[in-house]
Amino acid sequence: MPEETQPRITRITRNNTNKNRNRSRKARKGRKGERGTNLSFMTTTSASIKAFLFVFLFLLVILVNFLAQTPQPSPATTPEASPSPSPSPSPTPARAPSPTPLPGAQNFHQWGSVTVFNGLPSDSVRAIAQTPDGVMWFGTDNGLARFDGRRVQNFLPGGAETNRILALKSSASGDLWIGTNTGAFVYSNARFRPVRGTESFGVTAISTGSVTSLGTDAGLVLRVTSEEGDLLSAAAMFPEPIRLGDGTPLSITGVLERDRKLLVSTSGLGVFAVEDGRVAEHASSPRPLFVNSL
Repeated sequence: MPEETQPRITRITRNNTNKNRNRSRKARKGRKGERGTNLSFMTTTSASIKAFLFVFLFLLVILVNFLAQTPQPSPATTPEASPSPSPSPSPTPARAPSPTPLPGAQNFHQWGSVTVFNGLPSDSVRAIAQTPDGVMWFGTDNGLARFDGRRVQNFLPGGAETNRILALKSSASGDLWIGTNTGAFVYSNARFRPVRGTESFGVTAISTGSVTSLGTDAGLVLRVTSEEGDLLSAAAMFPEPIRLGDGTPLSITGVLERDRKLLVSTSGLGVFAVEDGRVAEHASSPRPLFVNSL
């Protein structure tokens, strides 16, 4: 090959090499430009999405607050019909007064208990009664207690020997009849009056009907009568006491006036009827033997 041709070929080769290098550089620059464009586009898109979400959440919060503060519409009221004339009501009868007025007693203890801690002479209470003035009376094994709602007062109707209270009964007149282990007493006008003829009996039951009757622990029933000088006395309504088969007198547990008869209950032989001084067993089915009260 001629020497002139060889340098020319070398120059052509170098030129081609340079051209290829320039092309490679331009290609790399183009790719770099595309990458930058893509990155800028992605950055712009992410910022737009964030801005859109922020605006959306802001509007949502405003909408929720608006709905919460908006008053709910009240239900529509229907027009009332014009009142039609109605017949005048019949007059209502006045209520009858309470059978137990409370002028003297103020019951501040509506719930609870009255015990020795409150002033009772004993916690063994055998009888309870209430007088028309609202005062409560408790018969215990150690005396009589008066409770007016605020304080407790204790009494021995006839002294220390009458400390066992067996029965209490309030009459319609307001008197309190008291049966003790040694006779009966009446509390009226703030004093105790003994019932003569009852000193040797334990008075276990009291009836204050048309006639005051006293049941005793000796199987007898006593009728109380008034004497001159505001004295009270009692006498047996039948001569022989009610006895068991072996002759032991039965204690009277209850006395009740009904249909002009006096019913008497016992603990062992059931109920008897007393009429015109005669005592007969009161028929009933089934027959009760142990009756604690009437």
